[in-house]
Formats: sequence, structure tokens, C-alpha cells
Amino acid sequence: MVWAAGKLLASKLQVLLQPEGTQTGMTYVTLAAPLLVLLFGLFMTNIRGYLDAKAQNDMPLAKAAAMDLDMALLLQRHGRRIIADQPHADWRKLKLRQALGRASRFLWKMEEALDYGTGNSRPATRQAATTGVIALNLAELSCKKKQALDQQLADLVHVVGPFQAQQAASESKNIVTRTNLGHMPSRLPAGFTCTLYNMMLRYHLVGYLHKLLRRVLAAAFVSASCKAMRESASENGKRGRLRVFSEAEDELGIGTLLGDYEEQGGNTDPKLLQVSVYVYYWDTRDGLEFSGWWFGDKVGGSQVWSRATDNSKAPPERGWKVPWDGEAIEGLLCVEVLNAGLAQPVSAPPAPVPPPKAAPMKAKVQEPDDVDKDLLKERIRLATDRVASAEAEAEQVVKAAKEMVSAEARNGGSWQQLAASAWQLQHLPAGGAPEQDADEVVIQEAESQLRAQMARAAATE
Repeated sequence: MVWAAGKLLASKLQVLLQPEGTQTGMTYVTLAAPLLVLLFGLFMTNIRGYLDAKAQNDMPLAKAAAMDLDMALLLQRHGRRIIADQPHADWRKLKLRQALGRASRFLWKMEEALDYGTGNSRPATRQAATTGVIALNLAELSCKKKQALDQQLADLVHVVGPFQAQQAASESKNIVTRTNLGHMPSRLPAGFTCTLYNMMLRYHLVGYLHKLLRRVLAAAFVSASCKAMRESASENGKRGRLRVFSEAEDELGIGTLLGDYEEQGGNTDPKLLQVSVYVYYWDTRDGLEFSGWWFGDKVGGSQVWSRATDNSKAPPERGWKVPWDGEAIEGLLCVEVLNAGLAQPVSAPPAPVPPPKAAPMKAKVQEPDDVDKDLLKERIRLATDRVASAEAEAEQVVKAAKEMVSAEARNGGSWQQLAASAWQLQHLPAGGAPEQDADEVVIQEAESQLRAQMARAAATE
């Protein structure tokens, strides 16, 4: 940038000051060199102040860069002396071009470094800064900066654990592996390399790791918060643990059952605990004689070793039968509950639920349809007529019988004659009416239906 500005200014001055018909080569060098050196000196003064401030903080890389800038300033003074002493000598012009070329290249690299350090880098600058500086100074990671990063990672281990800290270290190393080392600049001064590395490490590596560590710490904080919430939520339902031991001198046959058990799952509400066998509670689903706490190869399995006829919240300390259908030997098998995190099992079969009382029901006669109603009315009418006719016939028969009995008594008839008259009365049709062989079935059916109809009418009212 400075070189381009100097070149442009020199070309403008050349056009204004050059006499017509004279050669322009020497005029160009004579005008451009002092302008470039002047601008370069002003820029180097500012850079030197920055690096001196860094050097006071005991930074070896900044000191090395300051020494390199001292060499550039010597070239600047040497160029001025060349121009002042013999500006027209050919060998002086060659030295001047060499000095100004080195100074301009160094200035260009420093501009790229500063652009990269302030975050305003171009793609070419990023490539030079990332690939060249990291490749040339990879060994410098063992110096003060790496020690500081290692200390940060060591502190992180105590907060979030070694696994996440190792992830953070791996991410920091990936910064180096992402670079394209095949395009490493071939001509970079040592001082410039150290300076650029220092800037890059300050603005890139350290900043990246700080962001990474903050993310890891935030994740660890969230994880710790979730863990605290889980512990708080399960404070009243901790995982049950118990210890099985024996007080008997001879433990032969029960060694498989001895040890520490931890809750693994549930058999409905009651919990089960496992080491190489299970300790589980079996409810009353198979009957009260099979309920209680069991030692078995699986929950509800056929292979069982011991049983306690107890329906308490946790496995009982004593009272275990070995084998399960044998006698409970005192001290042969003991269970110690280490923490009471077990759920309350079912202690007894549920009481039978009485059936609900039946609600009182009213008798309901099925309503006939219209056709049945008409037929029923006709049958009721016929039955009523027949009943009335029968009653009239009976009254006539009774009246005739009374008259015959009275006549026979007045005429002095015998008992045999009276019996014959009574038999005759029973089979005598009165007044051309039908005989006593009427359809009694039809009459009884009509009477029953009539009573039902009357009962239904009364219930409706």
C-alpha cells in the first residue's frame, strides 16, 4: 500500500518536474526513493512503539520482531545515505533498489499481519498467516503460550471431567491440521514469522480456545444442573441397595446368594434387585401361599433358592427358608437394607369387591302392536259375551232346579226321583242356549289378558 502510494506520487511528480527530452530513469529513482523511505519510516515508528510495549511484557517473540524492525530501520538510513552521497552512481542505485525492495517486502508482510490481527484479512493474507506461521512455529507450542493453554485445560479437568477436556484439546489441535501446509511461504524473515505467530496466537488460537472452553463450561453447567435436578427429583425415591450375608458357620449351598444387591427394575410396583441372582417380591397373583420375597434366577422363574413369607416394604432381615419350601434356619441367610429406596409391595390379597346392588326394577308388560290390540279387543268382547251368557244360563238352571225341587217336594217324590231330576238339570240346556261344553280355554285366556290390560292401565295412571 505504501509502496503503491509512493510510486503513484513519484510518477505524478515526474510528470510535473521532468524537463522535456531528458531521460526519466534516474529521475524516477531519485524522486520515488525518498518518498517511499519517508513513508516507510513513519509506518515503522508506529509499529516499533507497539512492539516495544509488547516487549516490556517479557514476550520473547515481540523482542525478536523488534530486532528485525531495527534491521529495517538500518536499511532505511542506509538508503538515505546512498541517496545523499552519490545518487547518480550505478552500484549505488543497485544497492538502493535492493534495500528498498527488502524494506517494501517486509512492509507488505507486516501490513498483512496487522490486517490479519485486526480481523480485516483478505484470503491471501489468511493463507499466509495461517499456513506459513503455524507451520514454521509449530514447535513454539511448547513455550509459554502452550503452558498457559495446558493450565487452562488442567483447570477444566477439575470442572467438567477429563473426557470433555480432551475434546477441547483435540479441537485446538484441529486448527493446525485444517491448514494447507503445502503453500507455506518460502521467504519469510524470522522476525516477521515470530511476530505474525504471536499475533495469530493471540487473536486466533487463544480466542478460539476461550470460546471453546466457555462452550464446554456452559455444557458442563447445564449437565450439572440437570444432574442436580434429577437428584432433587429422586430424593424420595433413591435406588434401593441391600447386602445379603450369613451368620452360620457353614455357608455351603448359599454362597451364590451372598453379596451386595442394587435395584435394577420393577415387578409392577415392588422393586427387584440383582447381583448374580434376583431378589424380588411376588404378589398374590398365584395365591397367597406363593406371595412374599424370593431369591431366584429371574423374576417369577422356576429356579428359586429361598423364600420369605413376608409382605413388608423391603426384604426381611431374617426368616428366609433355604430351600424355599424348607424350614427357616435362624442366621443362615440374612438381608441388610443399605438404603430404603424400595416401593411398598402388596401385603395382602385385595378384598373382594361386593357386587353392586341391583336397582329395583318395575315389571313391564310388552306393548302389543296395533294389529294385536284389535284382535285382543275382539277376543275380550267375545269372552265377555260368553261369560254373560253363561251367567244367565246358570241363573236359569238354578231357578229351574229350585222350581223342580219344590214341585217334587210338594208332590211327595222320593229321594231317587230328586237325584234323577238333579242329574237332568245338569245336562238341560236352558232356553235354546249352548250347552255347558263351552270353550273354557278361550274364556280363561281372555280373562287373563283382560286382567293384564287392567293392571297396565292402572300402572299408567
